[in-house]
Amino acid sequence: MASFPFPKDYGFTLLVAASTGFLITWQGHLVGSARKSANVPYPNAYASRDEADKYPLAKKFNCLQRAHSNTIENLTYVLIALMVSGLEYPKLSAAFGATWVVGRVAYTLGYASGSPNKRQYGAFGHIGDVGLLLTFTWIAIKATLASF
Repeated sequence: MASFPFPKDYGFTLLVAASTGFLITWQGHLVGSARKSANVPYPNAYASRDEADKYPLAKKFNCLQRAHSNTIENLTYVLIALMVSGLEYPKLSAAFGATWVVGRVAYTLGYASGSPNKRQYGAFGHIGDVGLLLTFTWIAIKATLASF
């Protein structure tokens, strides 16, 4: 069986990548519980605007659904940037990735209040995703320039 020689400390990168699975599972559980509390039937992705305006539980469900969806929307590029950046800068990438994950937790908890503006509690998480994007871009530039 062939093995891939991961760099020293790449385990930190892998642990952060694994934590994203726990993050979206936790968010999904929150969404499912809020859906049940708000009586929003499947296949409706959200409560209607009228329902959300009238019923705080419906608004809370919409907020949690949006937090979960937004995390999934960003997950692909964050994971790719994390895994590739971690090959050269495993601890830095793990730190950026962990910052993004903790930021997503704060974002979700703020949004879960039913007050959409409180999602800003997780804004610090952008240090993580922007840091990963810049690190990934730097590695791509170096790799491209090395081919000349």
